[in-house]
Amino acid sequence: MHCTTAASLEMSDEPKISPYVDDLKDAKLISEEPVPGKVKSQTSNIVLGHKKLSLSNGATVLLKHTEIDKSQVLFKAYGEAGWTMYSDEDDANINLFNSISFGNNGHSVSNVNKILAGKRINLSHSISQRAFTFTGSFNPNDTEAFMQLLYADFTNQSNDENEFRNLIDETKISLTNRRNVPERMSQGRVIDIMTFNSYSLQNYSFWKGTRIIGSSDCFR
Repeated sequence: MHCTTAASLEMSDEPKISPYVDDLKDAKLISEEPVPGKVKSQTSNIVLGHKKLSLSNGATVLLKHTEIDKSQVLFKAYGEAGWTMYSDEDDANINLFNSISFGNNGHSVSNVNKILAGKRINLSHSISQRAFTFTGSFNPNDTEAFMQLLYADFTNQSNDENEFRNLIDETKISLTNRRNVPERMSQGRVIDIMTFNSYSLQNYSFWKGTRIIGSSDCFR
């Protein structure tokens, strides 16, 4: 029979829990407000039902109003060029570009998500052979926050070492597993020969001297 006394309870080690401190209460995605631009011209397309705006920063904007979902605005932006404007030395970086996450204004990825908590915002980036693309959506009430995030992605990215290391570790595991699939190795070898190891032809890259064939998911 075991008895527990008040004295023994007082002598026991009690965990000390510090009160939660919200360090991101006043955090911002951008430190300084950008200089406002101007709409240089505006035209309407009656057939397709959209407006075309030419901005002072060189961007062209197409606006189309729909009644599909009044709580959501869809966004897509294209920039000419793509991976074809880079040299072969950047193949590895390009191959992983679409998978990399980065913070903004000195904040990590997780902290940016905390800053945007409660807002309906989604924004992603990608690169293809001939274009850079931003794709996203947001609630009309969160328009300002979305535009700040988009502006920060262009002007004030922050490297997140933890996210980068996690990506590298996941990629290593994935490539190791692919070695055990003979069909992919064989298919990758055929594509390798037919395209002369050209990334622009087969989404091909080199990583630390190890060949990674993205189109056939081959590792050797």
